Amino acid sequence: MQSNSQPPREPVSPAPLKTTLDASIRSPALAEGFVLLDNSTSLDAISELFERPIEIIRADAADDVAPALAALQAGLGRGLHAAGFFSYELGYLLEPKLTHLLPPQRKVPLLWFGLYDSPRQLTGGEVQRWLTEEAIGNPTLGELAHTWDSSSYLKRFNEVQKNIRSGDI
Repeated sequence: MQSNSQPPREPVSPAPLKTTLDASIRSPALAEGFVLLDNSTSLDAISELFERPIEIIRADAADDVAPALAALQAGLGRGLHAAGFFSYELGYLLEPKLTHLLPPQRKVPLLWFGLYDSPRQLTGGEVQRWLTEEAIGNPTLGELAHTWDSSSYLKRFNEVQKNIRSGDI
């Protein structure tokens, strides 16, 4: 990993969508909000790496979604590239019947996108080298715990099936 004596550039974003970067992230590339679209079909396949966002757009609450989407559209209109994600929970806001199911205590934003200049194209081997250089330790998966027991799951699953059959979903 290369050392960078300059602090990472703070992304610029319209309020209230501005995000702060996690100071505990040690890699400059990771601290700046990269997105790697990894095409792992072969070592010759081309992947795209988006680095150093010009702007980060994030929506943590339902009221943030429309302004975030407008900011995303504006960035695309300026010729920037967008890379990021829409969370699964955003779907609750897209269907009026489901908005009340949006979990109030989420750790993941409803949407997160960086606006970037052109992505860097990498081969499979270059992706592996980049990941090795930017690695910040040995990631581990903590202890997993089920949220629902088997009977709770089956009850909810059967309810979904009933709603699908009735045309509600």
